Order: sequence, then structure tokens, then C-alpha cells
Amino acid sequence: AVLALPLAALAGAAAVASPIPVVLLGAAAAAVIARSAVRARWKDPSLATRLVYAAHSHLQHFPILAGQVAFHLDRLRGRRRALIDYKESSR
Repeated sequence: AVLALPLAALAGAAAVASPIPVVLLGAAAAAVIARSAVRARWKDPSLATRLVYAAHSHLQHFPILAGQVAFHLDRLRGRRRALIDYKESSR
């Protein structure tokens, strides 16, 4: 669902040989980020901070999606990912 709209915009742009669908997608993304920044007024009075927060809140879903897709593809292939351990080994 997260990638459906960007992929549809790219397909639409290719189909009509125009960048308008991609521009509309960018405008919609900017509107969603602006709305989130306005709704986060209680977090910080600075508009710049709220815009960064709003952009991060929405863009963080792409790496989450990538991890979920990788997990399910590995599961379908019968593979198991190793646990990521950030602790230093005691040698």
C-alpha cells in the first residue's frame, strides 16, 4: 500500500508521457507533510523542527516496508535472517 501510489504515479506519467502525475504525487506528499507539521504544534513552536518531524514521520515507513518485504520474501524462500547483535563481543 505504501508503494502503490508512487508506482501508480510513475506508471501514469509513462502512460501519458507527462510528468503531471509525478508532480501531483509530490504536491500530495507535501500537503500531507504540511498537515502533520501543523498538527504537531504541541511538540515544538519551531516550524522548521515540525516540518523535519513530519517528513521523518512519513518517510520512515519506507525502510520499515523494505524490512517487512525482505522478511516475507526470505520466509517464502525458506531462509532465516540472522539476528543483528550490536553488542561488542567479550574477547
